[in-house]
Amino acid sequence: MGMLPLERCVLTLSAHFLNHMSALAHSSVRNSPLERARHEMFFSVRFMGAAGAAACIPMFILLGGMPSLMQGIAFVCMVMPLFSVVTLSRTGNLLPAQVISVVSMLGFA
Repeated sequence: MGMLPLERCVLTLSAHFLNHMSALAHSSVRNSPLERARHEMFFSVRFMGAAGAAACIPMFILLGGMPSLMQGIAFVCMVMPLFSVVTLSRTGNLLPAQVISVVSMLGFA
């Protein structure tokens, strides 16, 4: 039995997403499958969370009006993991990217 069109679409989109995440890996880790997988997983989790949060911001502003200072800080903290993805992609060093990610999570504490 063949796949339903929706299943095929989801699988195709996830394959494209994983290809883009693997393309973000720094050249220093492309030869090491374990390190590349760690970087790709880091990219995927941070990117999906931050992109999902960023996608919700316009709807929040549309429905709720101008955000307060605390809500603005929360928005910045939600989008900040994108900077950790950029840092890891540019430097190939996981530690500074993890620090940026942790600092963004501390904004909610």
